[in-house]
Amino acid sequence: MTRLSKIIIVLIAVGAAGWFGLSAPSTAGNDAIRLSWSVETGSPINLPPVVVANRVLVIPKDGPLIAFDANSGKQKWQYAPAEGVWTRGMGSDGKRVFVCLKGGALAALEGTDGAVLWKIDLGINCQRAPLISGETLYVPTTFVGQGLPSDTFTGAKLFSINAADGRINWAFTSDNYILQTPFRVAGTVYLGGNYKNTEVRVDEGGHYRVYALDADGGRVKWTFVSEQGFPKALYATKDRLVSVGYRDFLVALDTANGKEVWRRDTGNWVPSLAGVGDTVYYGSANTNVHAWNMSDGKTRWKFNIPGKSFDYLMGKPVFAEGRMYFKSQRGTFYALDLENGKPLWTHPSEIISRAGLSISGSSLFIGDSKGRVYAYDILR
Repeated sequence: MTRLSKIIIVLIAVGAAGWFGLSAPSTAGNDAIRLSWSVETGSPINLPPVVVANRVLVIPKDGPLIAFDANSGKQKWQYAPAEGVWTRGMGSDGKRVFVCLKGGALAALEGTDGAVLWKIDLGINCQRAPLISGETLYVPTTFVGQGLPSDTFTGAKLFSINAADGRINWAFTSDNYILQTPFRVAGTVYLGGNYKNTEVRVDEGGHYRVYALDADGGRVKWTFVSEQGFPKALYATKDRLVSVGYRDFLVALDTANGKEVWRRDTGNWVPSLAGVGDTVYYGSANTNVHAWNMSDGKTRWKFNIPGKSFDYLMGKPVFAEGRMYFKSQRGTFYALDLENGKPLWTHPSEIISRAGLSISGSSLFIGDSKGRVYAYDILR
């Protein structure tokens, strides 16, 4: 069954469920979260806000990096280099922010005031958020993406960089043409992306390769290939690596040798995934939110977003203090009990976004598809 067919069938089924009264609109009081401030940036926000110290950072489409005061929403600083910044290429360690620049450079900024700490030329563009692990950055790069010529189909690199001074520890050259943000567990970095195989035609998805690399030197421990399409996200534990690609199957590998342990159809389109401990969490376009056991792929719990059809989890779920937070495609915020998936509260809004939300302490932040940034106080 093709991806489009699955979406059409689910739309019909979910619509029928609503017609026959099998789901109900979400309801909530006004005591769950409360709007603290909102501010307009002028262009769509394509990445969840990044919280650094007491600053909320966003990169509007084609705009500079903007930092707002987390308490008041007042603009504190901007970073607008002449070459421009990539809207999805930003990450933070809680003190500094690391941002990908157009043309193949990477910059590190002080989170509080935006002072440039260092800037280096990678020679390849990075359009995805770097992974920060201790004092090391792992920066994925790409030859294919929005605003790029897409004329090179091999050789995308992963850089290991000293976060303090920008010194490159090592660089691994892959056979892929695009790389996703990696994931590290102990001494291994897991890296996924697409490669081009002209000898095999793939109707859906694309050729996908995962590497397990030694974190200290970039040596390849094993590789895994499939036709799952570009990996939207990777999550690993000591024993398992789980990813979801374009074809919307969750695939689990044995981290010792890269062998496939289980593969399970998600039922519909999945924007991303995230994990806590030995459980992986994701939402699909059939309105279901899932918690699956990493070891065998079995369901731990499932929550159905009530109300209208095609109301799915936007982006990655976010976790804090035993809770899962997310916003649905139609604008409702949810807090679920992470252990059993039971809803703790819901809060409807009219926010339409392209990316998920961020949680910092007792605050929730999100940017919308028109360029407005919102801050909410979590009250319970």
